Amino acid sequence: MKSIWLQFLMTVFLLFVSFSAGAQTVLIKGTLKNEVGKSVVADANIIVVETGEGTSSDKNGHFSLKIAKINPAFHVVVTHINFITGKYLLTEFSKMPVIYLKPKIVSLEETTVFGNRDALSKTKDLPFSGVLLNAKDFENGGYSGAADLLKMDNSIQADEDLNGKKTISMRGGNPDEILVLYDGIRLNRNFDNSYDLSQIDLQDLEKIEIIKGSNSVLYGAEAFSGVINLISKEKRDYTARFRQEFGPYNSGKWGVQVNHISGPWSVSGSYRAGAIKREFNTEIKPNPLLINEETSQMVTLGYELDTAKAGNSSAVRLQWMGSALQFENQRDDEKVKSSENLISASYKGSIWGFEDFNLRQSFHRQFDSQSLILSDKSASRVMDDKTIAFSLSKNSEFPMLDWTVATQADFTSLKINDQSRELSGIYSQKQNTVLNRNHVGIASILTHFPEIGSGKINRAEISISTRYDRVTDKIKPEISDQKLAAYFKDTTEVWESAVFKFSTSLYGSSKNLFYSLFLNMGKNVKFPSLNYQMSLPGQIISSTNKGRLKPEKNESIEIGLNIGRDFTDNSLLNGWEFNSCLFRNYYENKFRTILEPGTLVAFYDNVQKASIAGIEANYILYFYTRKISADVGGSYYSIDEKLAFPFKSTFKRNLSLKYDDNGYHLQIFWFYESEQTGWIRGEKNTLAEVELPSFSNLDIHAGKNIEINNYKAFINLSFRNILKTGILYNGLALRDQRIYLTFGVQY
Repeated sequence: MKSIWLQFLMTVFLLFVSFSAGAQTVLIKGTLKNEVGKSVVADANIIVVETGEGTSSDKNGHFSLKIAKINPAFHVVVTHINFITGKYLLTEFSKMPVIYLKPKIVSLEETTVFGNRDALSKTKDLPFSGVLLNAKDFENGGYSGAADLLKMDNSIQADEDLNGKKTISMRGGNPDEILVLYDGIRLNRNFDNSYDLSQIDLQDLEKIEIIKGSNSVLYGAEAFSGVINLISKEKRDYTARFRQEFGPYNSGKWGVQVNHISGPWSVSGSYRAGAIKREFNTEIKPNPLLINEETSQMVTLGYELDTAKAGNSSAVRLQWMGSALQFENQRDDEKVKSSENLISASYKGSIWGFEDFNLRQSFHRQFDSQSLILSDKSASRVMDDKTIAFSLSKNSEFPMLDWTVATQADFTSLKINDQSRELSGIYSQKQNTVLNRNHVGIASILTHFPEIGSGKINRAEISISTRYDRVTDKIKPEISDQKLAAYFKDTTEVWESAVFKFSTSLYGSSKNLFYSLFLNMGKNVKFPSLNYQMSLPGQIISSTNKGRLKPEKNESIEIGLNIGRDFTDNSLLNGWEFNSCLFRNYYENKFRTILEPGTLVAFYDNVQKASIAGIEANYILYFYTRKISADVGGSYYSIDEKLAFPFKSTFKRNLSLKYDDNGYHLQIFWFYESEQTGWIRGEKNTLAEVELPSFSNLDIHAGKNIEINNYKAFINLSFRNILKTGILYNGLALRDQRIYLTFGVQY
């Protein structure tokens, strides 16, 4: 009997010991949030220092940390590239349902890493002048498009055509010198190498990466002034979202988005539509209108492979982007219809056991139809542009060395039909042109990280980049005018170029002070776009100079200095950041636009020599745990051939004040732009050289976000040009006051 009781007691004791041991396994749950604005922090690492146990936060900032036991002597660290590392006692950490992280003012020793997906900086094509805008920078601004957001950078100027197309220029250059990418896929029109940024929806973007200057060999001549890389959200925090915008001139835009994630699969879709009607101020009553109507849609399908391999997961993405635009100018009897479709497939991961490959393929089609009726004749143009593009890049890391190689191939077919005739029917002219372009390029970027001893400098980089391009164009014109037909014959043009670039940089820190210094220098070559090669002006045809356009060459040098400081023990002033850059670009055979009245076609020639020198700087102060920031910036450019760079301000300065806390956000933006010289279309399609006066004005953006469980509502109010310093030119208001109201809900 005693033995039975003894066995029973021993069993109970063993069960108690086993239960006690199991009870020591603890699960700690919590949420990571940004101390400023209280937004969630995804992809942060949470690690127990003494044991190495750890986890990471999900897209909603939530984490679950499973540890063997709680030891009062253990510590937990929370790390993220954009936040100051937090260190806590484990006992203290386990009792905190929400952990607030303090964002870094500047982390110059990490400027080579902008993000972990589709960031240009991963290619080590460095260093460069760059700006990174995170979703938090533009989600709360109420901006009506990407161009309105980007113009707040003191290096960027935004332009809006009568047909509603919005483009940007950088550092005094032209819009066709900016390469626009969406998750690494090229968006520029092959016809004129420009892109309408009004088609981009900011709501599903996670980052906007701005690369300034022409020193990136990875994308070659298309990035002659810089690169805008739009990076979409990989982890979207909604199932459905609706957004509505109301603005001036009877304008309105609305959009709906849906998103679903199931295991490794993700699918999302969006649709946007909008319209605007503007009146000309004329003696004709009722006033004629400018009417713009646009729609855009996108569908994305993604699949993640090998998700268990931390940091080396592979992913496949399929995407379709489509848009349509209709424009009518009732005053000048001009109509435009255009549509665009882009289908792309991308793969990131390993190939045949080798890691870090990026493979992309896309099919891009653009269709435009334009018509214009003058007092005595009419003109029309139909354009059909198709391009198949491939790109493959591989990054390899070695001790103290990174090597990236990339190859690209684009195959374009462009068909253009131009027709002009007198309304009396006496004279007519037709031109059908087929242009086929094959463009192949290969780039190599070798970056060395030399050993740096202890001291004020903690890292250095030396980068040598090379690129080779070969472009073959075949032009087949059919022209009814005998004079033009004699000049425009079947032509095959072959261009080749090889460029070399050198970059070096130093990164250092001292206590809470961070600084970096970089130097870029090299050459770039820009080939005539298909638009440039379509035709040459009559005065050149009739002259003895009948040579075709030559490739444009650019030799540049750029020096940059960045300094920042954190004040971790100061509740009023938390830190500051200063960025500056001095550059000079020398151009040979610079492309210049020649405009002739009465035609839809712009002509081009080469300016033998041109140059732009400039200096850019901005200074940012952060207050009250970064809830308030003040940004003062300015730029000055010396342009020796203004006709080659039309409507460019040579001097720009701006002041931005921001407040963001507990869902409330406010931004006050003051700016000044100097006078601009260029061409503008007047009544009946006449063109004249004009000078727009200097421009100073004020924008205010205010809004509020409300979150209840899984629901979120937001409202934004934007006042543009509220000082009423706009002008009226040829019956159309320019730089006029505008008010936008935007609201939306999501689940």
